[in-house]
Amino acid sequence: MSIRAVNKRGWYEVGDQEYISVTTVLSIISKGDGLLNWYAKLGFEKAKEVMKEKGKRGTTVHKTIEQYLRGNIKNFDLQPKEIKTFCEPVAKWVNDMGLDIMDIERIVYSDKSRFAGSLDILAKLPDGKIIIGDLKTSKAIYNTYFLQLAAYAKALQEKDKIKVDSLVIIRPDEDGELEIQSMDNIDELYEIFLSALKIYKWLHPRNALRLK
Repeated sequence: MSIRAVNKRGWYEVGDQEYISVTTVLSIISKGDGLLNWYAKLGFEKAKEVMKEKGKRGTTVHKTIEQYLRGNIKNFDLQPKEIKTFCEPVAKWVNDMGLDIMDIERIVYSDKSRFAGSLDILAKLPDGKIIIGDLKTSKAIYNTYFLQLAAYAKALQEKDKIKVDSLVIIRPDEDGELEIQSMDNIDELYEIFLSALKIYKWLHPRNALRLK
């Protein structure tokens, strides 16, 4: 069945059906007052400009890591220093963990709950356990990231019978440091995601009709 992102407005097209993106659902959950305070301090327009630049950097980091994991590049020596600083610790972690990369940038979806998304890394550890890894270049790791990965894990299990054992957030920073957090309580996290999906549908009834 064909699947593609639709106009980058939070929807995927699966066959002739529309599925809502996982990140659109989770946008209803606040990341806390820190971001709001930062916007207020910097000014809305300036903050938007900064976020846009950081978004571009994040996209470049993602694409560069993808090329590395696919074996298209061997190192990051030809990358700008800023991008290299983000990428090198991620590559070191992947190698140190002995990850067997199963898939990269894989689109997953649930027919049952009508959501879709794109996971960064699907990999197997040396002990046989399967993880979903998500690369973030944000200032912090937020709990909603794990709800996102739990939805991906359940979609994989539903469609491809792949059982994920752990969800891992990989966050490099501007100083070349790497923060890793993981959670294994996938069933519990998925139930929270489904609650967020219900709230999203309640807040956006027109969009809810598109999911029926």
